[in-house]
Amino acid sequence: MAGTRSGATESKIDELKSAYAPESTGKSPEFVQGLRAELPTGTFLTSDRLDQAFSHDKWFAKAYLVPDRRALVLVATGT
Repeated sequence: MAGTRSGATESKIDELKSAYAPESTGKSPEFVQGLRAELPTGTFLTSDRLDQAFSHDKWFAKAYLVPDRRALVLVATGT
């Protein structure tokens, strides 16, 4: 079962990379000190199109893909 989940995650990360073409900009998510240790290590990929995919109505999202870790980090604010 764990392999299935990993494959599904890998597939979704690849879909996001293909659909939104994020690039390495040298930026990483900004978190309060207590959460920084929870961030995955690796190169963060981002793009305006990827951000827009996770933004909705009065919510703004900054999305970061970390392909080597098969991770998506979202920083969302809104009301």
